[in-house]
Amino acid sequence: MASDACLDDMLSSIGYGQWQVPVLVLNILTHLVIPIHMMGSALLGAPVAFRCAPDFSFLQNSSNLSSLSFWPSNLTSTDPTINRSSADLLYDSKCLDPGAPSHKTISLPVTVGSSEVTWRPTELPSCPWVAYDDSVFVSTVITQWDLICEKEMMRPLFQMMYSIGALFGSLIGGQISDSFGRKIAIQVGVVFNVIGVVALYTVPVYSGALVARVLLGGACNFMVLPAFSLALEISSPKYRTVIGMLLGTSFSIAIILMAGLGFFIRIWDHLMILTAGVPLIVLVPLSFYINESPRWLIHHGRGAEAADIMTRAVAENKVALTETLAADIEGLKERSNDDKKELKEEQQHPKKGLSLWLKESCQGASAYCRSGPLRIILFVTPLIWILQGCLYLGIILNANNFTSNDPIIYITMSGVMDISAILLATPLSMRIGRRVLCLCCFFSSGVFLITDLLVPQDLLWLKFTLVMAALMLLAASFQVIFLYTTELFPTGMRSRGFALANLAGNIGFLVAPMITDLLSQIAPWSVSLTFGAGGIAASSLFLLLPETLHRPLPETILDVEKRHRSTRICRMWRKRTTDSLDDASEIEIGESEALNPTEILCTEKPITGDSK
Repeated sequence: MASDACLDDMLSSIGYGQWQVPVLVLNILTHLVIPIHMMGSALLGAPVAFRCAPDFSFLQNSSNLSSLSFWPSNLTSTDPTINRSSADLLYDSKCLDPGAPSHKTISLPVTVGSSEVTWRPTELPSCPWVAYDDSVFVSTVITQWDLICEKEMMRPLFQMMYSIGALFGSLIGGQISDSFGRKIAIQVGVVFNVIGVVALYTVPVYSGALVARVLLGGACNFMVLPAFSLALEISSPKYRTVIGMLLGTSFSIAIILMAGLGFFIRIWDHLMILTAGVPLIVLVPLSFYINESPRWLIHHGRGAEAADIMTRAVAENKVALTETLAADIEGLKERSNDDKKELKEEQQHPKKGLSLWLKESCQGASAYCRSGPLRIILFVTPLIWILQGCLYLGIILNANNFTSNDPIIYITMSGVMDISAILLATPLSMRIGRRVLCLCCFFSSGVFLITDLLVPQDLLWLKFTLVMAALMLLAASFQVIFLYTTELFPTGMRSRGFALANLAGNIGFLVAPMITDLLSQIAPWSVSLTFGAGGIAASSLFLLLPETLHRPLPETILDVEKRHRSTRICRMWRKRTTDSLDDASEIEIGESEALNPTEILCTEKPITGDSK
């Protein structure tokens, strides 16, 4: 197949302009859709204070109010202090004895003083009738389907189902993207997103909502991963790193916009349809307008189509069609015929049976596992992604438990911290390295979260600052790890290694709501302790990984092993007190192998970000 070097040269000549703008807009809109599904549970499924009543028929007689055990003894129907300021007395969020009588009667509002309380029947034995405090949220997932008392354990499922869908979406979406193209995968994701959003808005039962969440989880990963790959594949090497890092800011801005809309819209399904549905109006036609990735076309023997797209790119970016550029484009068409011949010859070979395919796959996996340095990467990287996903999402979902009485302000600040972290991490990752930056970020965030436990409750501003600082550090490392992971694996398994890491990250997303929603009810302090310990544990794992800054991307397993040996030699070399580089040649890494100082990577001239 044709080499990528020719395409990189063409992209460098074309530059970055109008041709790439539609894909850039596509990525921004994709990131606008994700937050409400991924972390919107803090608003959509926020816990709401409630009060249970055994029998609504007694409440229709206001003279019985002060004599009932479920009503505050210091409040009566004529007490003027009953208003929203005394909601903590009115809504105690306590379930009743399951043996209490329950009579199905017509739900009517009860006016007590200046407040109006609306009661409605449920199917819960311990809460036959319920009234919710709608002073903060008019409607949430919890109030719509009465996820209290006996159904309390079902609350985390709303978030977990999205993560389960994302698990399958990352696997299936990656296969579709590699086999049928980035554009097809994005179109499939957009269509299924429309179906999922409409279903979630209209479904009448909670089980149906959970199914819609699984569909949305898979559909979002169908969109975001191919769209991100497409954005990088049509960028020249000069802009690729910056585009990859700064695209994360659109996700952060989307978080802030979601919180801003949540301030005005306190009904969960209205907020969801606005934040998740409106961007799809533009995404649907845009997904059919964008061009396929020329890089993918070249790798699949469709160089003539890639040449047509590059010709269009030259025209749209308004660059001069030089002789070299024209020759490169024409060369794509010529190589396309050769590639088609190669594909035709491959198709003439007997098809491999399932048993032979499994045998070859096992042999390939065995070869990867036999390499010690690569085995460490395969084991450590998924663990880091699990902890990263759990900590990052967990802190955001814990808006109603951590430090802020207003989850909207909490989420807004989360977005601000996210943007600040990405802007700060981009230059730092190019200066101090990926490994050191991620290690420091995880360790510091863990310390901040544990320190939060020691701060008195009356110092809410300090507790809030510690949690936001921890989130900022995690957001910084999150974006860096996206690049770091791809640099760790050799070319032969880079895509599969990244898919494995992404799969592990979704497992972390799956665990996060269990900690924030269930563990916090048992012991509120355990959330900070768990996340803090997780951050410190993740930081220690980076000690097992090599640095990749200014290092060439490994092509083979042998390159990974050489990088591992050179890293060890660099550490030994730096400890020596002599100023002579010739002393480094005396360090032995094998029985007969000695390194020349000019061959040691730690003393080489750094490789620029444009080098491949």
